[in-house]
Amino acid sequence: MFIFIPAGGFTFYKGYTGVCKRPTDQSTITWYRACQGVLCVAWFIFSIIRAGCFDGWMRISFLNKFDDGAAKFCIFLTVLESLGYLASMILGVICVIRISSVRFIPSLRRSPMNRSRVTSIRRRPACNE
Repeated sequence: MFIFIPAGGFTFYKGYTGVCKRPTDQSTITWYRACQGVLCVAWFIFSIIRAGCFDGWMRISFLNKFDDGAAKFCIFLTVLESLGYLASMILGVICVIRISSVRFIPSLRRSPMNRSRVTSIRRRPACNE
């Protein structure tokens, strides 16, 4: 069984470490793109299908057969859930597109400009009052 919360956490971890290690490790960016692509496809499918615990757009045709107020509320929740899945999918696609535009910013410790500066902190003399 595929559990989506750990999958989302793994995908975030790969994306975050890929951005941090970008010049030295391109495999994490590749892992991120692949995992995020799988999640985006799954979210798109979940927004459509009516199976198990997923109330996609197809559930609305089933709920329209009922005339009571509970059915209207269920339709509202189905639309809300489907829009949530679609928003997750759109955000995932935006993140995959934007990760290619991230520039590497070297840390201050490794910067060539920082080598000429004093690296040790000098102690101030104690104030005698």
